[in-house]
Amino acid sequence: MIAMSIPGLLWPLRGADHTWRRGGRSVAPHAARGIMRALQTGPYSMHLTLESVTRVSPTARAFRFRSAKGAVPFAAGQFYRFVFEDDEGPFERSYSLANHGAPDDVADLLISEVEGGRATRVLWSAEPGLEVVATGPFGRLTLPEPLPERVILVAASVGLAPFLPMFDELEGPLRDGRVRVVVIFGIRNPAELLAADLLHRLQTLPGFELHVCHSREMPESAGPGDHPGYVQDTLARVGVDGQSDVVLLCGNPPMVQACRELLNEQRFPRKRVRREPYVFAPRIEATRAEGPTDAERRLIAEKMAKHRPDQA
Repeated sequence: MIAMSIPGLLWPLRGADHTWRRGGRSVAPHAARGIMRALQTGPYSMHLTLESVTRVSPTARAFRFRSAKGAVPFAAGQFYRFVFEDDEGPFERSYSLANHGAPDDVADLLISEVEGGRATRVLWSAEPGLEVVATGPFGRLTLPEPLPERVILVAASVGLAPFLPMFDELEGPLRDGRVRVVVIFGIRNPAELLAADLLHRLQTLPGFELHVCHSREMPESAGPGDHPGYVQDTLARVGVDGQSDVVLLCGNPPMVQACRELLNEQRFPRKRVRREPYVFAPRIEATRAEGPTDAERRLIAEKMAKHRPDQA
């Protein structure tokens, strides 16, 4: 078996006439060849069309974009840079793909409302048919290969998005007893619990542990996995093992920093921590829609080479 590897990715390739895996799902041979061609050339631009919008909480919505030219390549945990346009001109936002059990030609996004945000104004008023340009995939918030004994996923709000496609990959190993998974999910109140049905279903699997941290309001009927406070408080109670655990962090920068400081205090190895802080950016300078230049591609490649998944 041949392994194709680029920074943040390592996928088994079984030949042109066999299916292979992308984001934990089997991919047909023709789709696999398209994904391979795309990834061999590095990050690239593609046109996507908004297909549906779903309100998933009082402050968040799920957006499904579809590609007319086949599969959207990515490894679970990676993100794309999306170019939108408003009265001020084009601007860019980065979003992790939140695909879970989704077709290969879609890009699912999970986005929080930001008061005064340009992307919020565009997307909250968008109708199906909106066309955007997306460039990617980027990011190294991916599952390690091979899997460790325990994976700890720490998220706040829509920071859960990059972990959703990981559940596709983790469900089989969970059933087989090859990995344990701890999810520590921070929200303000019960109404903001995202992907509740999925998380509760995963709780029925052996080795899956869910902790929901409510920073402002606890549910009326709190369960054993409901906690007041913040994710770093629960992370401290769960405890970490520098020999057997890998910790993945995604959320606002203060939350990610607080977790990093806690792990540093516990002398948890930095190389076993992967993180993706998100930043709300109401204003960003206009950006080109045609994707990165050759010079930008070289710079991206250099940066990704410096930050391989086996480094902190």
